[in-house]
Amino acid sequence: MTPSNQQMKATAPDQVTTRCLSPRPPVAYLFLVRQKRSARVNSSEAEAESWPAHLDALVAAPEHHTLLFENDAVRILDTRIVAGGRTPIHTHRWPAALYILSWSAFVRRGARGEISLDSRSVAALAKPPQALWTEALAPHSLENVGTSDLHVISVEMKILFAVGAGLKNA
Repeated sequence: MTPSNQQMKATAPDQVTTRCLSPRPPVAYLFLVRQKRSARVNSSEAEAESWPAHLDALVAAPEHHTLLFENDAVRILDTRIVAGGRTPIHTHRWPAALYILSWSAFVRRGARGEISLDSRSVAALAKPPQALWTEALAPHSLENVGTSDLHVISVEMKILFAVGAGLKNA
């Protein structure tokens, strides 16, 4: 099987299948599963709605997040964290597709400073992914512990919660 046709299934609880359309490894859902099992950084719609507005990424960490586009369905952010840099505590209220422009090792910490994800400990992230999926992220900070800048375009899906809720009731 060629990498462009490679299929990957995530382990329980997600049971998600995705198709990788590039020669880079399809690690997005491994990354997601790892996040879900760690320190409750990912959150449900109800939890996301309770987060204070002042913790929104554009408000709490504007030196790292730039708004590229926003409407009722999506919000697109340009996120940059220089080598050695660390964001203040902030949230991402919606799930997002992340397009990686440049990669670096990072450590994500929860609001109380506990490590929720260290990318250096995830074998699937040893080779830089091209794209990832992440659920909404509760209050956290992110430290670039690598030697290059971390640069990501994030397409936050505002309507995904509503669509998902409709599908569950169908």
